[in-house]
Amino acid sequence: MNTECMCVNKEMKLEDIVYGDIVMSVMGRDTGTAYLVVGVTDKSDVLVADGKLHRLEAPKRKNVKHLVKIETGDDLRQSAEAAAEAEFGADKRLKKLMREAEMLVQIRIRENSHGNWRD
Repeated sequence: MNTECMCVNKEMKLEDIVYGDIVMSVMGRDTGTAYLVVGVTDKSDVLVADGKLHRLEAPKRKNVKHLVKIETGDDLRQSAEAAAEAEFGADKRLKKLMREAEMLVQIRIRENSHGNWRD
């Protein structure tokens, strides 16, 4: 995968997030965990799943302020959307894709001299 196209957006608003976006938690016990957005609530929360602790049938509610959007390119996003819509093995595929997204962010952090999530 090409890591050059991946960047992390700095400011998140509810209107910036849509179904199928890949986001990363920057606050709380789950800091550094990649999630797929599977729903948007009417307030400032979104529903996210990682296929491991938070499966597709029981997503986690997360405040938008505690997330950053990961720009990964269309191939990973489409794969994550397809995994979420799959009839069988969706959580297993989603878990693998979110692990891949986390690794891409780790590579970016190592390349970044500041090591800050929001740079």
